[in-house]
Amino acid sequence: MSDSTITASPPASDWPALARGLPVWTGHQPRFWHPGILAKYVAADRAMTAAGDTTTPLNHVVVDQDVQDPFALNVPVRRGDALTAVTLKLGPIRIDVPTGRQPAVEVRDPQLPDGTDPRAAAGVQRIVHALREAEDAPTLARQVTAALETLLAPHLARPLRHHFATDLQWRNDFKQATHNLLHDAQRSIHHYNRAAAHDPGAGIASLHRDPHLVELPLWHVPLNAPRQRVYADLADTKPLLTVEDGTPLDPAADLAPRALLMTALLRRRNDCGLFIHGTGGGGYDQITERWWQAWRNEALAPLAVATADRRLHFDAPVHTPADHQRAVWHAHHLPHNPDRVLGLTGPRVDEKHRLLARMHDDRDKPRRRAAFQRLKAINAELCTQNAPAIRDAAASVQRTRRGVTNAAIARRRDWPFPFYG
Repeated sequence: MSDSTITASPPASDWPALARGLPVWTGHQPRFWHPGILAKYVAADRAMTAAGDTTTPLNHVVVDQDVQDPFALNVPVRRGDALTAVTLKLGPIRIDVPTGRQPAVEVRDPQLPDGTDPRAAAGVQRIVHALREAEDAPTLARQVTAALETLLAPHLARPLRHHFATDLQWRNDFKQATHNLLHDAQRSIHHYNRAAAHDPGAGIASLHRDPHLVELPLWHVPLNAPRQRVYADLADTKPLLTVEDGTPLDPAADLAPRALLMTALLRRRNDCGLFIHGTGGGGYDQITERWWQAWRNEALAPLAVATADRRLHFDAPVHTPADHQRAVWHAHHLPHNPDRVLGLTGPRVDEKHRLLARMHDDRDKPRRRAAFQRLKAINAELCTQNAPAIRDAAASVQRTRRGVTNAAIARRRDWPFPFYG
C-alpha cells in the first residue's frame, strides 16, 4: 500500500510528537480486513519508522468480545459481462458466540465459483494457508489473529504486540472500572448517554437506565455461549451485577468491556501514547472522551484516524442509474416514434406525418380511430423494417441494468486486503 493511498488526520508525520515517546496502539476485530483497516497499521508503522523507531512493536488490540463471522469471505465473480459477489464459508463457526470465546476451527477447502477474480482466488488461498497454520490456537480469535500476522508481515516493518479484549478482565484497572461502574451506575450512565446523544451519527446506542436497573458498558462472555448484557441492579442497598434476566454475576465472572469502556481503559494507560482509529472508531471514540472526562474527570491519550480507499479494477462494463433510465426511456419511446428517433424517411413516414397533421383538427371519431389504427400499423411496419435497432434498444436496457450492478461492485473498497496483492 503506497503512502498516497492513505488518508490520515492529523498527518501521520505528526503522530510521533503526539505520542510523546510512548507506544502507539490500534486495533480491530479479528477478521480479514479491507485496505481501509490495514491503513491504520501501515501508517502507524511508517510513522514510527520515520521517527527513528524501527524495533518497538505496534500494540494491536484484538476486539474478540464481538460476534462476527471471520470465516465468511466475500469474493468478486465475473460471468460474461456481469459482476457479482459470492460468499465463501471457510469453516463452521458460531456467529452468536464471541470469537474469543469459541475454539479454533478446522478450515475447509473453499469451492471457488467459476469466474472468480484471479486476485481474489489467490488471496483466498493465502488466507486458507495462514488459517491452517494456526489451527492449534486456543480460540477462533487467536487463530484469525495468527493468520493476520502472517498476512500482514509483508506490509509492516515491525511485529505486533497482541492484546485480547477478553483478557482485560484480569487487569486491575478493569476490575476497578467494573467496581466504579457498579457503585456509581446512575451517574456514570447518565454521562455515557449524554455523550452518545451528542453525536447520534456515531452509532453508539444509549444504555438502559431507570431507578432500579442500569445497563453497564460490559458484556458477560461465558465460554461457548452467547454474550449477554450486564446490568447494575440497584433495588437493594447493595448493588448487584446481573444479566438481563436478573441472574446475579460474580464480579470475577467472564466479563469484557464494550467499545467505549475498552478504548477508555486502553487510552488511560501509562503505556499508551496515541491510539489510531479508522473513520468509524475515530467518531465513536470522541464520545468516549466526553464520557470519561465528565464521569472520571480524566484526559485520555490522543487519537488519530487513518483510512484508505483502494478498489479492485474489473474489466467489465459499468453504468450509472442515469444511463439505465435513458436506456429504458429510449426502449419505450422507440417503438412509438421510430421515424423520429432513427431519422427515417420514405412513403410510410410521409403518410404518418400527414395523418398526424390531420388528426389534430379532425372531430370525426370513426375517422380519428381509423387514423390511429393506421398510425399503429405504420409504426409496426417501420419497427419490423428496423428490427436490429429495436433489439439493440431492448439489449441496452439489460446491459445498463447489469452495468449498474457492476458499478456497485466495482466501487466496493471492502474486499479482504490479501485480494489486492
